[in-house]
Amino acid sequence: MTSADIDASIRIIDSHDEDDAEEAKGFYERYGVANQYTLTLDDTPIGVTGIKQVDGCDKTYWLSWTYIDDEHCGNGYGRKMLKDILDELANRNARKVFLKVSDYIDPEDGDIYGAARHLYQAMGFSTEITLADFYEKGETQFIMGLRLEQSSDTSELDLNLPDIIDVTAPVKFNNLFEIAETEGSFCFGWEVSGKQHFTPIDVQIGLDAAKEQGARSAYVTFPSNFSAVSGPLEIAKFQLAGTLNDYYEDGIHEWHFVHHIQ
Repeated sequence: MTSADIDASIRIIDSHDEDDAEEAKGFYERYGVANQYTLTLDDTPIGVTGIKQVDGCDKTYWLSWTYIDDEHCGNGYGRKMLKDILDELANRNARKVFLKVSDYIDPEDGDIYGAARHLYQAMGFSTEITLADFYEKGETQFIMGLRLEQSSDTSELDLNLPDIIDVTAPVKFNNLFEIAETEGSFCFGWEVSGKQHFTPIDVQIGLDAAKEQGARSAYVTFPSNFSAVSGPLEIAKFQLAGTLNDYYEDGIHEWHFVHHIQ
């Protein structure tokens, strides 16, 4: 993708999802088009996709907005574009890639992401986390993952795992924000800081603040080797919603916790 493709890319995204188009526009304006790609037909963009490497992880990537122009859907272009971006990730020696997709039902067009979910599964992605009512009541978020770096023997992969060191450094919350493209889903930010771990009282203070801002649910994620966080979260009625396997590196997953406020 070049800067000249931005307007066409936004139009492609907007042909499916206005909220995604708005988010993509802000992203392109702020960060540019590095690692963003278009699929062209006769020199005209008909598809858009992109990748982002996760800081602090071992060759973990996210797939960004991935759409085929509405007029060209159903002709195999989506499969070609997805194969091309997976080949690009393989060339970068990516270990694992994740994506997010919903089950939004359009009043006129029905399950607009149904074909995309089917394609992702056909290309090897599997659903690792399902978050009901995430975007709004009745709209689920699915987080899907695909391992790209394979061992010839899965037992060999297990034998090569490093010793996982539990992190005991204290954690405190430092942010609370509504998650983009959601209605009432909030997220806690955190950092390793201070002299002691957050307590159930600290969690409740954050939940009260979220409730005052109209939150339906609150989310927080942690690496799986931060085992000390589970206790105070559970006391405050957070539940483990799911796990992204080997997210940070092989053997260190990402825990997703949720508290349903209303």
